Amino acid sequence: PPARGASRARGAPWYPGETLIAGIGQGYNTATALQLAYATAQLASRGSTPPPRLVAAPVALAFEDRVSGPVADAGQWQTVIDSMRAVVAPGGTAHRAFADAPYVTAGKTGTAQV
Repeated sequence: PPARGASRARGAPWYPGETLIAGIGQGYNTATALQLAYATAQLASRGSTPPPRLVAAPVALAFEDRVSGPVADAGQWQTVIDSMRAVVAPGGTAHRAFADAPYVTAGKTGTAQV
């Protein structure tokens, strides 16, 4: 977040180190499991994903694609997707987790924070 806005929202100053930790996904980022799953689906489909729905039982629904806002450079999608595939490729930090998967996988490196 912009430092001034973050300072006002928190009622405390924003320090340069906080920009660094925010850039690597640490700090004040919060998301639910559903939000993370939806964000990942958006990446995988390059921005064309139906909104999540809560249903009482499995159903087949027709939907219209909702495309995210414009991306300045469409190559950015592929850069992110290639990077996430590299995580589970030989030499990647999560290669062993998906080494025998019979489907294409991708991953996100990171650390759990309690």
